[in-house]
Amino acid sequence: MATLVATKDRVYNETLSGSINGINTTFTTSSAFVASSEAVHFNGQRQEEGAGNDYVRSESGGVGTGFDTIIFAVAPRSRSGSKPNDRVTVDYDSV
Repeated sequence: MATLVATKDRVYNETLSGSINGINTTFTTSSAFVASSEAVHFNGQRQEEGAGNDYVRSESGGVGTGFDTIIFAVAPRSRSGSKPNDRVTVDYDSV
């Protein structure tokens, strides 16, 4: 499991919260983040934000509350046997 590291207001390598089951696409951060400050990684690969790309961000508390939700275009999968589950992490500037 990844270690969460925070420096001042920047959070690094936070594992997103949500079920990794091949169906769920919605994941959350532990705190709200500044728009466009996030760097989302899916199995170590940097993802591109925006409709029609890898993910979109949203504010679960409504407009102006700070972004805290990542919605992937493709659901991360769990795997059986020796292959690890997909891994989703994020770096961001907290609000």
